[in-house]
Amino acid sequence: MKQSVSDGPFTDSVREAALQQNTLLVAGEVKTALLLTAEELHTMKTEEVNDVLVACRSGDPKCRIAKAKGVLLEDVLNMAGIKEADHNAPNRMCIVVTAHDNYRVVFSWHEIFNTRIGDGVLVLLERNGQPIDVEQGPFVLISAMDYLTGGRYVKKLKSIEVVSL
Repeated sequence: MKQSVSDGPFTDSVREAALQQNTLLVAGEVKTALLLTAEELHTMKTEEVNDVLVACRSGDPKCRIAKAKGVLLEDVLNMAGIKEADHNAPNRMCIVVTAHDNYRVVFSWHEIFNTRIGDGVLVLLERNGQPIDVEQGPFVLISAMDYLTGGRYVKKLKSIEVVSL
């Protein structure tokens, strides 16, 4: 069952506990902070992306994903509910996605909710017809609509945090 987490900053121990419990932390400027399990994500509506080349910034290919299935980041954020202090709040918001090793990537609110990029930002549940393996998971995020997808391919996804700048 989806767990609510009290608002406020999360300590490293809470973030570490999320990884150890195979949960994904959704926090920050949200109405309800969440700890989500893979099982809960599997109950959500899924999307598929096909033939995604994971390439680093230089363009060097790292791997190719024939087929991936996952939950849109937009849907995960909608589940938590984003706090909007005023009409222009989204213009100042970004989403910080963090891996267990503290690798971080950033999306603007507009990328996720107002462009085609958001249609391809997925928390993966399957890759090439198989569940996410231990080396990559328990959670992986990909921005499949990026030209160079490697920069925002996040293995061992730990948390998603909405930040107001």
